[in-house]
Amino acid sequence: MSFYKYFRTRARSRELHNYTNIRDKIASDDFVFENDRQKIEDLPELKGNLADYIFRVLASRPFRLILVDYSGPRPRKVRACTLLALCILLSKKIKQHIGERRVGIALPAGIGSHVANIAVLLANKTPVNLNFTLGRNTIESAIDQAGVKTVISANAIFERFPQFPWPRNVLDLSKIISGLGKFSLGRLVVEICFTPTNTLARRYKVPTVGGDSEAVLLFSSGTTGNPKGIVLSHKNIIANCVQIWMTGILLKSDSILACLPNFHSYGMTLNICFCLLFGIRIATHSNPLEVKTLSSIIAKEKLTINASTPTFFKQYFGKVDPKNLSSIRAIVASAERVSIDLIDDWERSFGSEMVAGYGLTEASPVISIGFPSNGKKSMEKNRNISHKKPSVGRVLPGISVKFIGPETGKPIPLGETGILCLKGPNVFNGYLNNDALTAEVLRDGWLATGDLARLDSDGFLYIDGRVSRFSKIGGEMVPHIGIEEAISKVLSLTCDKGPEIAVMSRIDKKKGESLVLLSKRELDMRSLREKLLHYGLSNLWIPKEYILVDDIPILATGKLDLAACKQLVEVKLL
Repeated sequence: MSFYKYFRTRARSRELHNYTNIRDKIASDDFVFENDRQKIEDLPELKGNLADYIFRVLASRPFRLILVDYSGPRPRKVRACTLLALCILLSKKIKQHIGERRVGIALPAGIGSHVANIAVLLANKTPVNLNFTLGRNTIESAIDQAGVKTVISANAIFERFPQFPWPRNVLDLSKIISGLGKFSLGRLVVEICFTPTNTLARRYKVPTVGGDSEAVLLFSSGTTGNPKGIVLSHKNIIANCVQIWMTGILLKSDSILACLPNFHSYGMTLNICFCLLFGIRIATHSNPLEVKTLSSIIAKEKLTINASTPTFFKQYFGKVDPKNLSSIRAIVASAERVSIDLIDDWERSFGSEMVAGYGLTEASPVISIGFPSNGKKSMEKNRNISHKKPSVGRVLPGISVKFIGPETGKPIPLGETGILCLKGPNVFNGYLNNDALTAEVLRDGWLATGDLARLDSDGFLYIDGRVSRFSKIGGEMVPHIGIEEAISKVLSLTCDKGPEIAVMSRIDKKKGESLVLLSKRELDMRSLREKLLHYGLSNLWIPKEYILVDDIPILATGKLDLAACKQLVEVKLL
């Protein structure tokens, strides 16, 4: 029985979505919401290997159209048998020519990235998807930390990113695939189509044991400094895929636009692992910013789900014909803060529902998600509520949550605002070669996210911001994001071409910290102050100075580059 069939018949029948006791827990000042974590932890499938599961899903339905690739000059329709054949042939070359455990991959979203990642897994090695859009020093740090000696890429990347610190051994995927030969590929496709799956798996020595062993290595985007190596196990990723499937938000009949890069954990887990494990068709494109092209792909393929970040969704306004998005059932926005204004503007402009999600790479990454009201809601058996604004949805089954005081570090009752802590099979075991940092965030199996959050009586999670994006002024915790939202409101900033402002802080001898506003436009600070006071902001929340900048630094993922913003403040205010 395939991975998908197994969970279709069993996982959906399990009562793992019970949120009726949240009200009682909050009323009784309970500290932990267990959320049926142990039931997920005990699933025997979590001991398996991603490569084995993906291999069996592709081999069991070889004629199924699994991927349509729009990253080239013309669309390429790829059936499961062809995708698997390409992966098997590349995995053979990887075994022959690469001795080390970890293999670098520098490719955008598309069939090439899918083939490279699956082939590395089939070779029983670890794919390390490198963010080729970052600066040379950051990439070098990631390569050195991972011990990567070989990178799989393509000539287009070589030419576009000359600053990339290429190691000596670089494999050009396009040349490898073109050199495979149609006869070899065709013969393997026939073999896959007419050979029993178990026989095929034994013949090509597909790894079957995974569990807690290393599956993928991803690096944080470095918003506050050097990138951190985040090791995700087979158990972590399989568990997160199962948790997403159990919610019922994504259906077997869905088709997904896959444009997020796979060095982003959101792209890696959803676009590669989840969709292949459950046989969901995807359409890929290499650039999430080319929204006109993306909308035409949605229209041509009649896609039903578009999952991306708020920064990328903002690019759709004024550029995309709403008719092209008529097939969309739900827009899932995550990886950064999702504002109510964005949700309302999207639904008013395009008609489809936008729901917010929340995740961390350290949690593989999905932690919570909202649900489209027009969807099938397995999690809503007990309450007829799909999502609440401005929540980030309900915590996925199998993830326990608790909250600790930001200053005391001690547990506080559910329902109060504190630092969100998580425990579950999707939570990683630690950072690469960094026991000290691991000890800071992992205590007794609990991951301290660094995000200030709260849980309401219906089980919905609300994120108030990162502790690192708060300043303590006059004994009060002042949220940078809340100030940014207020300023955007009073100045009518659309931010559809990226952020116009960013709130940072500097050391202040009298108050400990003071707020500094980075702005792309000239401002009258006196006028801004009056508007913010009228809006209802406390005096403590109003920046006293601002810096005029050409651009607000952001990362390739759309997140604010906090390290670069901090550097701007330090340089400008010396």
